[in-house]
Amino acid sequence: MEKILEPYQEIERALIKKFRKPIWRKFTQAINDYDLIQEGDKIAVCISGGKDSMLLAKLMQELQRHGKFPFELVFLVMDPGYNPRNRQKIEDNAKLLNIPITVFESPIFNSVVDIKDNPCYLCARMRRGYLYSNAKKLGCNKIALGHHFDDVVETILMGMIYGAQIQTMMPKLHSTNFEGMELIRPMYLIKEEDILAWRDYHGLEFLQCACRFTEKISEAEDGIGESKRQEMKMLMKQFRETSKHIEMNIFRSVENVNLSTIIAYKKDGVEHHFLETYDRGRRFRKTEYADIPAVMRMILQAQEYMKEQGIDQWQNGYPNEGAIAMDIAHDYSYVLEENGKIVGTMAVIFDGEPTYDKIYEGSWKTTDEPYAAIHRVAVDAECKGRGIAGAMVEEVVKMCRERGIRSIKNDTHKDNKSMQRMQAKNGFEYCGIIYLEDGAERIAFEKLIEL
Repeated sequence: MEKILEPYQEIERALIKKFRKPIWRKFTQAINDYDLIQEGDKIAVCISGGKDSMLLAKLMQELQRHGKFPFELVFLVMDPGYNPRNRQKIEDNAKLLNIPITVFESPIFNSVVDIKDNPCYLCARMRRGYLYSNAKKLGCNKIALGHHFDDVVETILMGMIYGAQIQTMMPKLHSTNFEGMELIRPMYLIKEEDILAWRDYHGLEFLQCACRFTEKISEAEDGIGESKRQEMKMLMKQFRETSKHIEMNIFRSVENVNLSTIIAYKKDGVEHHFLETYDRGRRFRKTEYADIPAVMRMILQAQEYMKEQGIDQWQNGYPNEGAIAMDIAHDYSYVLEENGKIVGTMAVIFDGEPTYDKIYEGSWKTTDEPYAAIHRVAVDAECKGRGIAGAMVEEVVKMCRERGIRSIKNDTHKDNKSMQRMQAKNGFEYCGIIYLEDGAERIAFEKLIEL
């Protein structure tokens, strides 16, 4: 006879089975992609009483139960001045879902009740402070909030439309006011429609907004208010009717910011303008024999770096001065100058690369077409992080377009992660494995160009 499960057990089972793809997998993907939880963490899961935070609590319980390493959880509920009915609703749902909540009270609602301008913003800021403070008292090093994919997309839109800025809701943040504390958002990739489907499947009822300003919302048919975020929800609804890809494109837009096409941006509170670098004097040109010492200085820096990292690449005296001189003789070698100083180098070959004729465990994106191969890429150690390699790739793109060539190919050692990051950042995609003339294995990449 099959064992009869308690309601909370049915809910837990459904998360792993029925809602595995839209909820559980997206949850664990965010945990892994954004490195949100480490062994030994003590995390305060912050519960407001809504569907998002309640689902987050159940997901965190399941992860703790079935995860690969131990961590602790506290389920923290702040009562900022709920009416008795709403407070009871939270406690009843926690009991139904088998969530052992810890409740503390704060005077937030009383503090913001007479605020006319932006009371919601002030309330949210105060809530965050009280949650951090009480979580830290309980020995936690992180708080987890229930923001989801739709929240992220709406935040991007609101910033552009009403804030005149491009920003996003980050998957994790260090607290600026509570040392050693961190905020994480494990539901970052879960769509709201899937959360609603989970709620409705189990016939659950949660608070929508328990604020004194909007208490009647919880009794409304659709819960639509007049806030800017609700406007964004309605706008996204229209977008989805136009194309199913728009919301994901908005989400990915903040992962693919091209600073070379941005008028101005802020970094750590400091504003940077494109004119700062516009007249920097960058010039991509063919290498001359007199440049060999500057080129070798960067290559030796790269060799030393790879040696320190334990990467078996460029460790046999290659490339040396003779190889660079040969590149110059064949018009392969280029350097990038910045204000007269050589800061980067690479070989650009349009004659074909014999070791690329055969590729294993994969395939090139283009075959039987001309392509550019880039080799011997090195950047001045003092200039790393300034987009030097990317700038050189862009110059090669221009050269390819002038020749009607739509492919750039490249290879590197499997342990050369810095090179692989550069490739990924500049649009190269993994294609397979090639072997050098000496039999050494390399992983191969290709970038396609729009002509």
